[in-house]
Amino acid sequence: MVKEADMYYDYNQYEKAIVVYEKLVGSNMAFDDSDRIFSRLAECYYKLEDYENALETYRKVCNDYLNSPYRLNARLGMGECLILTGNYGEARRVLYSVAAQEAKYKAGKDKLKVIEAYYKIADSYVEQAKHSLKKESRKQKTEYGMQNTEYRVR
Repeated sequence: MVKEADMYYDYNQYEKAIVVYEKLVGSNMAFDDSDRIFSRLAECYYKLEDYENALETYRKVCNDYLNSPYRLNARLGMGECLILTGNYGEARRVLYSVAAQEAKYKAGKDKLKVIEAYYKIADSYVEQAKHSLKKESRKQKTEYGMQNTEYRVR
């Protein structure tokens, strides 16, 4: 079943991959690479823009598999999902925790992940600013509309 799920994943058939991965994690079978299975499941949710389920699954990888090689990617995924769901402060907390452990990472690919965390931190500020501007713009339009209504009523 793992190979079937991986095949669906590799061919971008994420809905089908989710069905098989969920069967795998729902079964009581023990897998040596269960952290990879959960990581792939989270990626499928993310690719389908189901950020809540992706976030929950990334959290499982981070919390249940402390020594997993997939943990760093899961933490970055958590940060991204938190940004996309509007939880900017929590996203930065997660991403700054990745950046804070920069010295721990020796491999070049891991160092690149730390750089990616810094970019995602910057993105969180940009997205939060956009959100705030939209909110302020809606507020001003509502206030302007109310002023025009009052003017016409008089």
